[in-house]
Amino acid sequence: MNTDNGKQIIANILREKNIEPFLDAGLDTKWLDDPEDLSRVAVFGEADLTAYKFLVRYWEDRGKIPSVARFKHSYPEPGYRLPKIPADLDADELVEMAVEDRKRIQCEVDGSDFLERMDAGDHAGAHEAAQKILEHAAAATRWCWCRCRISRPARCGGSAQTVIPGPSKATS
Repeated sequence: MNTDNGKQIIANILREKNIEPFLDAGLDTKWLDDPEDLSRVAVFGEADLTAYKFLVRYWEDRGKIPSVARFKHSYPEPGYRLPKIPADLDADELVEMAVEDRKRIQCEVDGSDFLERMDAGDHAGAHEAAQKILEHAAAATRWCWCRCRISRPARCGGSAQTVIPGPSKATS
């Protein structure tokens, strides 16, 4: 996600008065407060994360979205600027992009874990990490390629083989 998309999510929530598509996609308090899941940095910059947490907690406390005036009272300009021209993205597209970016980061973390475990000779742990990569990739809206470039077969335990395949080409 580019750095403006966190702001686009916040602007969309304020404009549409609806945070539910984002909460339903897992961008909720549990995710925001999970110290093990740092994928939120792929979706929100620091200031956007704080503003998003405000919206989530406002919704949880009051069951509604604050007015733009109320939001700007807590996040005044020039310290926090909402986009002047909203992107041509609806909530579904913003959710899709956020989930995709979350899964990509999770794949990268799992990929690093996989390589560390392989290097340490922990074949069972490497197999677990490979399974996590596949789970996150399957949950993403498109195949995630790990930055660590896992594309090789890994021999785990001598006989089992874990392969992390690339995207298959569609045949017509």
